[in-house]
Amino acid sequence: MNDQDAPIDDIFSEFVDIIKNAADISIQKTTGKYSKPKVPWSNENCKEVTKDKKKAFNAHKKDRTEDNKVEFRKQRALERGTTKKCKIDSWREYLGSITSDSTKYVG
Repeated sequence: MNDQDAPIDDIFSEFVDIIKNAADISIQKTTGKYSKPKVPWSNENCKEVTKDKKKAFNAHKKDRTEDNKVEFRKQRALERGTTKKCKIDSWREYLGSITSDSTKYVG
């Protein structure tokens, strides 16, 4: 690097620092963590069935045999049925908890 490039590089790096500082001040920082809201119907049974379905899917993805495909489809159907039942049970439990003394607005 020769002497003529030094002032230009210094000016450029100072300009970049000014832009970065302005961005740090004006742009909101995020944590980088996003968590979905918890669903009221999920329980250990639902989680276990979903875990089994994922295992069957990964086995099917790794080795695409007919047996793995059938097992994955069984697990997927079982998961859908279990999830649907958990949702229905949770909804019935919620409706059963509502009384005339319950507040008008929920939230």
